[in-house]
Order: sequence, then C-alpha cells, then structure tokens
Amino acid sequence: MEKSIEKSFVVEIVAHTGSSHRKIIKKDSQYHIYTPKKPIKGKANRDIIEMIADEFKVPKGSIELIKGEKSRVKLFKIKRIKG
Repeated sequence: MEKSIEKSFVVEIVAHTGSSHRKIIKKDSQYHIYTPKKPIKGKANRDIIEMIADEFKVPKGSIELIKGEKSRVKLFKIKRIKG
C-alpha cells in the first residue's frame, strides 16, 4: 500500500482588489494578484483562493488563509498531497 505524503508551503500574496483585469504576477518572492472583486464579505479572498488553486493546480480546499484576512498583504498555506 502506498503512503501519501503531504507537503505544504506558504506564499505571500499582495491583493489588488477592484482591478479591471484578473491576473497573477510573480515579483521576487511575492505574488501580486489582481481581482475585479471588492473586499466585501470575503468575495475578494474567495476569488484569490480560486486563482491560487488554478496557478498551483491544487484543489481550493487545500488552500488556507493564515494571515491577512482584512489586509492587502496575505499569507496562504498550500497543501499538496503526493502518493
């Protein structure tokens, strides 16, 4: 029986909400995420999670916001399961 190995890493995101376009730009060790969603009732954070999932090819459920829920600079933990 194979064992699955969980690896996780943290990414720093700079959120640009209310943008006219939706994109991700990597600058040094940060990811700048542009979303048209406004930071109202978590809509922008949910869209950012969706974009991170697409970028890293992981399910949305494996992404956790660990710091910066109401801040422009956020830390997300991304879990990858191999096995």
